[in-house]
Amino acid sequence: MGQVDSPQTLLLIPRGGSMKFTRSAKFALAAAASAALAVSLLTPAQAATRSTVILHETNPITGLNCSLSATNSTTCSAVGYLQGAGFNYYNNKKELVKNTVFGSYKIVKNSATDFRTQWTVNPGRVWSDGTPITGEDLLLSHVLSSDAYSIAAGLGDPKSKTNPPAFNGLGYSGVTVQAGSLYTMGAFDKKEMLLAYNSSSGEKLWEVHVGELLTNGWGDGPRMSPTISNGKIYALGARGNLLCVLAKNGELVWKKSLVDDLGGKVPGWGYTESVLVDQEKVICTPGGKDGTIAALDADSGRTIWRTKNFTDGAQYSSPISIMHQGKKQYVQLVMKNIVGIDPGNGTVLWKSTWPGKVAVIPTPIFSNGHVYVTSGYGVGCKLVKLGNNYPTNIAHPKHFHFLLLHLQHQII
Repeated sequence: MGQVDSPQTLLLIPRGGSMKFTRSAKFALAAAASAALAVSLLTPAQAATRSTVILHETNPITGLNCSLSATNSTTCSAVGYLQGAGFNYYNNKKELVKNTVFGSYKIVKNSATDFRTQWTVNPGRVWSDGTPITGEDLLLSHVLSSDAYSIAAGLGDPKSKTNPPAFNGLGYSGVTVQAGSLYTMGAFDKKEMLLAYNSSSGEKLWEVHVGELLTNGWGDGPRMSPTISNGKIYALGARGNLLCVLAKNGELVWKKSLVDDLGGKVPGWGYTESVLVDQEKVICTPGGKDGTIAALDADSGRTIWRTKNFTDGAQYSSPISIMHQGKKQYVQLVMKNIVGIDPGNGTVLWKSTWPGKVAVIPTPIFSNGHVYVTSGYGVGCKLVKLGNNYPTNIAHPKHFHFLLLHLQHQII
């Protein structure tokens, strides 16, 4: 069974009576378990450890090589997530290399029944919105993503047919937190729901029906993380149902369908983007002949503009807002193109081709006049210099190691 602890404060994950909790209480408890780590590390004496987490396994395992049959599968899941988050990268010889710019990790205990690994994010490492990455983030990822941690926490067995944990409800949404409230999405009883909890107590505040459940052969349910802006929550279901509700009580302000109202087509894995709210506009990517990207009025849902000269289908990346040469623009990545969009009228400012395959998922990164994009299925990555909105490729998609070195001060 798994435990998670910090170097100075062991986080004792609750057991026993929590099995009697309601589904919503169990879901909130998982988030509260993560919050407990942050609370335990707030004192001045412990401040230096806020970016460190220790994963503790009591099952017998031998090391961090997940290709070995003797390696514990739960640890492989945890290690795989952390390595992919930035602790490792592949060089141009396809060798897995520790990314010391991002952080460090090591085995701190290794016996037949006690195996612990310590993971530390370097100071200054941040998420794409500038928020520092902490041990709390690492912990939450594993509490919510691992069956073993769910059982260890007393939150329920995800395989149970009679008492599954709340976060075993379907979906892949992350969480957003503001002013003491936590917002996320999940699917229950074949319905996708937007959920709000008190981030301190775990009390469920409200829930709103977003739409019917997306089903496919690779995992069902909603994908996006809710967006918070000016007292409102914006949530997009996997079938393209976009809601705006009041953060305080979940009251519906407006609702649009990216398919029925905006002419889009649901991609194979469903709509996954976290919509961008900027300058009283909601920027989303329905795709289709009426325009790949749409700007909606944040208060009413009214369509302000569409990218009429850009009509590619939607993929899975989220749009970002950048400031280039003193002017704002929106950047989005789809299957065959990266584009920069004028926020005033939806005109395409620049376009660069992209050889996407199967699914294009990661969100673009902007830094110092350059846009970096990447996607899987053997495609690789690319760095584009924008110049005067005449993009130039300055690195081949396969030169992954070079790009990481070039952008290492921005790796998140």
